[in-house]
Amino acid sequence: MSNSNRLYISLDVVKRDYLKNLADVATYDEKVMNLIRVVSMDIEEMCKPHTKLTPTYFMPVTETRVFDHAWDTSYLRLDQWLLGISSDGFTTKNGNTTIAASDYYLMRQGTYNKKPYDRIVMKVGSTDSLEYTGTPQQANSVTGRWGYCEDTEDTGATVQDDFVTVSATTMLAETGLIEVGNMLFVGSEQIFVSAVVEGDPNDTVTIERAQNGTTAATHVKETAIWRYAAPKDIEKLAGISVARLYHRGTTSFADTTGTPPGGLPYVAANVPDALSVINRYRRERW
Repeated sequence: MSNSNRLYISLDVVKRDYLKNLADVATYDEKVMNLIRVVSMDIEEMCKPHTKLTPTYFMPVTETRVFDHAWDTSYLRLDQWLLGISSDGFTTKNGNTTIAASDYYLMRQGTYNKKPYDRIVMKVGSTDSLEYTGTPQQANSVTGRWGYCEDTEDTGATVQDDFVTVSATTMLAETGLIEVGNMLFVGSEQIFVSAVVEGDPNDTVTIERAQNGTTAATHVKETAIWRYAAPKDIEKLAGISVARLYHRGTTSFADTTGTPPGGLPYVAANVPDALSVINRYRRERW
C-alpha cells in the first residue's frame, strides 16, 4: 500500500515526547506526519526476513491473500502473519472447495498456542486437502485478519449523533481524547484520524472511513470508540526515528550534535537499538 494509514505513533505523541520544541506549533504538522508515515512503512518492511514474505502489519488488515499449490498438502505456509480466518474464508482447488473450520488448525512454527500464526495445518483424517484443480497457481485463497497484533485501547470517547451514518466524515469527541494519526476501531470498522480541530468541550475530528479492508457502517450512539495500539517498543522506535529524520534536516551531518532544537540528543546510525526491536517481530525464515 503506497499510502498506508497504518501509523505506529500519533502526531501529538511525537510532538509532545520527541519534538518538544514543536509541541504547540502547527506549522510543521504536515512535515512531521509525512515522516511518521515513512517511518511506519519502513518498520513494516524491516520486519520481513526475505522477499518471499510481505511487510509486517502492527494492526489488523482484512483482505484475501492467494497462494500457489502447497506441494506438502498437509499444511499451507503464509506470507503474512495471520490473526484469524473469516467465516468460510479458506478455499482450495482454485475456489472450488471451501475448507470447513473444523478441518484445519492455525499454527506458528511448531505450536498451536502462539498467536499470530504463520501456517494453516490440515487435521489428520480431514476429508479436505490442499490439492488443486486446473492450475497450481493461486490454488488456495485465505480471507481473514492479517498482521502481528490487534491490540486496542479505549479512547474514552463514544459515538455521538453526528457519527451514526456511513457517510459521516467528521465527528465530535471530548477534548483531548483522540489524536491525529490514530486508527480508531468502532464496531467492526477501522477509521483513520486525519485532522483534529481543538474545541471546548469537544474537538472536531476529521476521519477517513473503512480503513484496512473494513466496511463503513452505521454506529449506535454511545458506542465506545477504541484505537489500535502498536507494541510500545514499536511506537518508541517510530518516535525516535521520526525525531532523527526531522533533526537530520536541521543539523549538520556529524556523528553527534550537542543540543539540537528541542533539546533532543541526536546520535547518528543508532542501528543496534533499532535491530534489537525489529528482531523481536521479524518473521522466521521458511
